[in-house]
Amino acid sequence: MKMQPQFLCDFGNGTYVKCKESDFCKHSDVKWKYNYNLSPGSTSIPNWYEEMGLVCKSSGQKGLIGSINYVGFAICSLIGPRLSDHIGRKKVIIPGLILCILVEAFIIFLCRNFGFLITLFFFYGCTGTCRISLMYLFMQEMTPKKRQPLVGTIVHVVNGITSSMSIIYQRYIYYDWVPY
Repeated sequence: MKMQPQFLCDFGNGTYVKCKESDFCKHSDVKWKYNYNLSPGSTSIPNWYEEMGLVCKSSGQKGLIGSINYVGFAICSLIGPRLSDHIGRKKVIIPGLILCILVEAFIIFLCRNFGFLITLFFFYGCTGTCRISLMYLFMQEMTPKKRQPLVGTIVHVVNGITSSMSIIYQRYIYYDWVPY
């Protein structure tokens, strides 16, 4: 998602050599470009690092991509479960899932701006309350008491396997993961 690419810099002599982000971010006279060497193990693949303009952003700004999701989840976890206790789980889960689909579609197909990405990830974290917490509670409430531990275990194992398979697929099988 935000794997740092390799860079090539021209320090004024007309020859491009490998360099780091710190070599050109503070020096406007240094020409730079991405090193798109498409060999296995190369970190210069088309990804959000380039597309969202993460080059020369602070590590705190880059860290928001991974952490703002949890902020949204935490804030909405204070509201969602209590709201679902009052008006019913389905009335909170279904709009939450619809919002989740819309947010995912915006992230994948329409988001090309860092600020918009951070906003979408916040809302994606909010929908996580519906997708994860409330749906799990709803499932456990509908499961017979003696089967709840088994069903809960199966759900978490399958969730872990699918997440792991996605990571393995993106890392080792499909090199150019950009969907367009």
